[in-house]
Amino acid sequence: RDDALFQDPFAAALAGPKGESLSEQFCAGCPYFGLDGWPEFHRTWTAVRTKFIDDRVREYSGAGSYAQLVNLGSGMDTRPYRMEEYGAFAGVF
Repeated sequence: RDDALFQDPFAAALAGPKGESLSEQFCAGCPYFGLDGWPEFHRTWTAVRTKFIDDRVREYSGAGSYAQLVNLGSGMDTRPYRMEEYGAFAGVF
């Protein structure tokens, strides 16, 4: 999308068909747990959260005050591979 909050060229390859299937299965079960609006909320929240974190990485990488970055992602975070700003940190964990 031209108006996307961020671009992640690795997302589709990382999640693959299995990720899409898991997401669809989860969304299908949401009404059972009273989470009717959850699928759209989750998609929106994920995009906003990603944009926020990307902006903070950019901000702190340019500040020169931070030597290290600790990424407490979910294990499927592509940020270090898609953001040049990670190179500004001496250590990324």
